[in-house]
Amino acid sequence: MAQFEYKVVPVPTRPERFKGKSKGDDAYALTIAGLMNEHGRDGWQYVRTDTLTQRGMTWFFGGVRRQRELLVFSRATVPLVTRPKPIETDTAKIRSRRVRQKDLVDFVRSGGRKVDATAAALSTAAE
Repeated sequence: MAQFEYKVVPVPTRPERFKGKSKGDDAYALTIAGLMNEHGRDGWQYVRTDTLTQRGMTWFFGGVRRQRELLVFSRATVPLVTRPKPIETDTAKIRSRRVRQKDLVDFVRSGGRKVDATAAALSTAAE
């Protein structure tokens, strides 16, 4: 399962200066795009923009509330897809063997549990 970490950045209040662009909406849009591209290069993915209320205190007038706009970014901390490691088998160590009917019957009667190997060996030696 993927785990994520989040980064919250305040939205710039003033646009940066760009040559050939007016100081209006175009410059502000370029400022926001530059901020998003900067975080995108570091692997952060834009999630949403939130507006939260911040309460503050002033000396004479008591409490003041300000609206803060925040950009929320996220990125995965654990890879989303993990491939299982291949099972390393040595074919020289693997041998086929015949299963005797008596061993199979004992295995089924025991409910799928392992049968004591020494008891099985003694019973085969007696036969």
